[in-house]
Amino acid sequence: MGTKRHPNEDQRPEEGLYGLMHEAGFTSVESLSKKSGVSARTIFNCQYNLSAPTNGTVVLLARALKVDPSRLRSVLSEREG
Repeated sequence: MGTKRHPNEDQRPEEGLYGLMHEAGFTSVESLSKKSGVSARTIFNCQYNLSAPTNGTVVLLARALKVDPSRLRSVLSEREG
């Protein structure tokens, strides 16, 4: 895993997982959590590269976001650096 990004660093809304959330019409991590069955904490950790998501987590989030799991993996891997 790459360098961890601090959650308080500036980030444009269209970047990363939050960009996919916006595209899918989600307005909060809590709403994505409810729809996907993935905890809000896990979603936060994925966005800020605090822990690597399991394959199951990627699949659940991808379904809720209506994107291919490979696209979600790609977006999440862009967070590494």
